[in-house]
Amino acid sequence: MEQAHSLPVKSINIELTLSKNKTEILVNKEIRQVGALCFQITPEENPKILLITSRRSQRWIIPKGWPIKGLKSYKVAEQEAFEEAGALGTTFDMCLGSYSYIKKLDQGLSKYNIYVYPLKVENLISDYDEAHERSREWFNISKAKELLSEPGLKDILTNFKPKLLLNAKYLRQ
Repeated sequence: MEQAHSLPVKSINIELTLSKNKTEILVNKEIRQVGALCFQITPEENPKILLITSRRSQRWIIPKGWPIKGLKSYKVAEQEAFEEAGALGTTFDMCLGSYSYIKKLDQGLSKYNIYVYPLKVENLISDYDEAHERSREWFNISKAKELLSEPGLKDILTNFKPKLLLNAKYLRQ
């Protein structure tokens, strides 16, 4: 996947106190990424959320990645869902919200803001780009919220109403 290298980044240094004797510097105020909230509605009409594991820590996350110049954000979310989870389906041109997390890098701490777009999964393929690096699994919304670390992403799930979304005008074929 080609990644944009000219991402909008606002540099602001902020000190964060991690413990009584240790302070880290937040190097980049905002680094933007795009995420896909992959879902399906079961025959019992219960929504399920597809989570994947991160490559390093193996914690549960949603597919996400860098914006791509010339590609709309919901299409980037679709591409990330395919590459990281083998998910194919219908994307929606409607941001459900955003969440943030702090990541420790060599140059300090960086804040990532992830803008989340829904993707109704119609098919999962077994041979996808990152299949050997990640696990994937379907969860009901309450279990997905238990497994996720980011409070903002949990909030997005709390407010997620896939049945209403399926009737929305934002559906893109």
